[in-house]
Amino acid sequence: MQDNACTGTPCKGSVYRINYQSMTVEGVAADALFQPHGIIVDADNQYAWIANRNVDATGIPPHHGSTCSGNDGFLSRLDLSTGQLTDFRLVLSTDTYGIDAR
Repeated sequence: MQDNACTGTPCKGSVYRINYQSMTVEGVAADALFQPHGIIVDADNQYAWIANRNVDATGIPPHHGSTCSGNDGFLSRLDLSTGQLTDFRLVLSTDTYGIDAR
């Protein structure tokens, strides 16, 4: 969700972990995300993979030039056992809108 829950810079958006039985928030991951949009859960390995759009002009700048315009999107990984984002970041093309698994 694109909100102002994060305290890091640059950062825009967060992922809330909600207990579906009690409908209470159990945690918020925010400080390494930028416009998170798609999410998929890998229950076998206890990770959630998060697609970050990063299309805002204040977003994380690209680390290299390309023929595409704008900032690169990226994939983040949330450890479900700790509720914390890991240091994993995979740079993808511009406007990474979603994620899917086979």
